[in-house]
Amino acid sequence: MKSKLTLFLIAVLIIVPLIFLGCKIQDTTELEERIAELEEKLAEEETELVEEEMPEVEEEAEEEAPADEEEVAEEEQVEEDILEEVVIDDIEKLDWKTYIDEDYNFTIQYPEVLGIERTFTNYHNLVDTWRYGAAEDSGGKPILSIVVYRVENENTYPRYFSAELRIGASNTTYDIENCLNYDQDSISNSIIETEIINGLTFNKLVIQDAATMQYVEGISYRIIHNDTCFAIEQLKTGSNYRDISNPKDIPDSDLNSYYDSIFEIIRTFKFIR
Repeated sequence: MKSKLTLFLIAVLIIVPLIFLGCKIQDTTELEERIAELEEKLAEEETELVEEEMPEVEEEAEEEAPADEEEVAEEEQVEEDILEEVVIDDIEKLDWKTYIDEDYNFTIQYPEVLGIERTFTNYHNLVDTWRYGAAEDSGGKPILSIVVYRVENENTYPRYFSAELRIGASNTTYDIENCLNYDQDSISNSIIETEIINGLTFNKLVIQDAATMQYVEGISYRIIHNDTCFAIEQLKTGSNYRDISNPKDIPDSDLNSYYDSIFEIIRTFKFIR
């Protein structure tokens, strides 16, 4: 503001004398020289004014940038929170896709946001065998896995957790003969119950395994179809180590909600022939 006032005063101080001088000067050359000097001084003043104002604009831009980054981070966190809440509470309202396996003749539906893997991944106490507890040299084959939720934390609860659906199959004589029962070395004493899914009767085998501050739990739904043993497994594995309570700890109720939601996918399983 002061620079603009200075510019105005300079113009007045130069132009007014020129008006009076112009009346007396007969030589137009001298008048043109005075006007040129005025234009030069005005141009210098404008340049100084621009240079003074530019740093202020840059400082304002630098101050605003961190705020923009914080806003983006907050928006991303909100999106993540919304996605987690949907998966926990409203899995049936998500967009679902149908997976068709023409090799093993079955279909299963799943939320599109989760995706499908055609292999099993070793994850802590979950190994990549075709069903939980199978020998590594078993002739069975992993068909697909759907990870509903997986998390790892350095300082909060749980240190790690995974809720996962796995489907595997085997047509070896040994696996077919033992398909509907617990393995001989199984530590589970649970009574074998049955579950009817889309008109198919499955045996429900409880999975319970634990180590120091770690666990694997779940249900293995078993059925023999077309001379093949199928194992559809609802699994969760995690660390139950707890340190000092932290506001960022994930409640067990939320973790169990992820695990429970797996059955909503299992119940869509069907053989197509």
